[in-house]
Amino acid sequence: MTVDDSGTGHDTGNGVGSDGTRRPLVGGLRRLRRSKPRSERYFFLLGLLLIDVCVIGLAGSGRWATFFYAPITAASLLLALRTSEARRRTMRVAWAAAVIAVVASAGVAITGSAHLTGYVYFMLFALLLMSPLAIGRRILMSRQVTLRLLIAAICVYLMIGLLFTFVYLGVDGVHPDFFAQGVQKDPSIYLYFSFITMTTVGFGDFTPGYSVPRVLVVFEAMLGQVFLVTAVARLVSLYSSGGSPAPEPGQGVDDVENDG
Repeated sequence: MTVDDSGTGHDTGNGVGSDGTRRPLVGGLRRLRRSKPRSERYFFLLGLLLIDVCVIGLAGSGRWATFFYAPITAASLLLALRTSEARRRTMRVAWAAAVIAVVASAGVAITGSAHLTGYVYFMLFALLLMSPLAIGRRILMSRQVTLRLLIAAICVYLMIGLLFTFVYLGVDGVHPDFFAQGVQKDPSIYLYFSFITMTTVGFGDFTPGYSVPRVLVVFEAMLGQVFLVTAVARLVSLYSSGGSPAPEPGQGVDDVENDG
């Protein structure tokens, strides 16, 4: 059965379109439903990450602070993996880790245990570790510069800063002399230090106090710059070539246009 729009001459269902090709109604509707939500989820992920940054910066150092941003961080991970179409096994592991992290943060809020707080930070670090890898893979595999791709790159950059924020807080929970300037308990300081390090601004108001923090700082500075060199260079390369490189052998034009 063919459903045609007599007013425009374009095919709106199963049948022959204006270009003489047959386009199934069901397949077209499925592609339409899938394309828009993916873009919206990356916008939503960016919003969650910005909220997470604000909550960490403003929650303070009380026992309830971790419980405020642990669920937001867990939700960011799950949304990032879902948007990047992670495998079911990966999603199951992520859900289990997210539940454990949130429950542990509730335990910190109830008991106020400093050691448990450090473990929660390491769990949040492990949670976020999977997300940039999944999104970064999609960026590197994409063949077309889209708004969704740009938002995904911004999300990865924010995740790197949050990753090292949590690992710094975890290390401080185990050995509370992270900074040479003395003990700092406010998570907002570690958030600030992480993003300042990643962007290589280097104000110098806070510096690592011993070998482990210094090694972590080196890795964050290198990772931040490598991401800019690879991801941004990839986006610039695609943009300069018009965002639509020639299809590879065995790949149709429609596949290139629908990629990304």
